[in-house]
This record gives sequence, structure tokens and C-alpha cells, in this order.
Amino acid sequence: MKQKIITGTIILITTILLFVVITGSKNKKTQKLENNLTDSSNVVVISTDTDIFYWGETCPHCHDTIDWMEENIIDGKLKVIRKEISKNDNNAKELIQNAKICGINEKEVGIPFMFTKTQKCLVGTPDITSYLREELNKLEVNKRLIINKNEKNN
Repeated sequence: MKQKIITGTIILITTILLFVVITGSKNKKTQKLENNLTDSSNVVVISTDTDIFYWGETCPHCHDTIDWMEENIIDGKLKVIRKEISKNDNNAKELIQNAKICGINEKEVGIPFMFTKTQKCLVGTPDITSYLREELNKLEVNKRLIINKNEKNN
């Protein structure tokens, strides 16, 4: 009976120690990844009249957004820079840095993600395509105003 209690205690202590070692190892790897993503030493943040679209190669919603942009010929009309984040650490770091500007916790950042020229953050295909549609409409209105102004001057 004593031997069973001692054996059980040894197994329990060994299991707890293994758990602590494995958990500590995972936390170090997670911390290292988080440090890499938040280290902004190599990140260049663009603050211009350009919208930045962050996407991932394996993200189906990102591809839905890209398809919408291509169908609506965004590239020829609006200034949108596309940045793939799954293969480019600097793009991923920049995404997190820009999300922080909007008050988004880095653990809550998702893609597709757009950082607008007015420093607003949009997450998800519906919000991004709605914003781009509004921007296209503004261009059309401005174009009509210019045409009307030129017609009046002639």
C-alpha cells in the first residue's frame, strides 16, 4: 500500500514538472514571436494619401476583397498599396503598428485589414469594400464637378 502511494506521488510530481517545463517553453516561443511582431525597428509606416491593404495568401476573405478590387478596377483609380503579411515579417509588424494607432490590441488584429489615408482601420471585406466604394463615388462626383465647371467656362 505504501509503495502504491509513493509510486503515485512520484508519477504525479513528474507529470506536474513536465507540464511546467512544456508550458514554460511554449510561453518563451510565444513571447519571442510577439517581440518580433512588435519590434518596430525595421518598420516603415507610410503616411501619405495612400490606403494600405494588408492581406494573407491563405486568407479566403482577403482574396474576396482583392477580387472585388480587381473587378472594380481600383488600381487605376485609387492609391492602394497591397501588403502580404504571411510571408513578410516587416509587413506584419507594420500592420500591428498601424492597428495600435486605431487602438486595436495586437492579439485582436485580423485580415483583411485596411489602414486608410486618414488613419482609420477597417477589418473585413464588407467594411473595406464599402469604404472603397465611397472613395470611388467621391472620385466620380469630383470628376462631374470638374466637367461641369469646364463646360461653364467654355
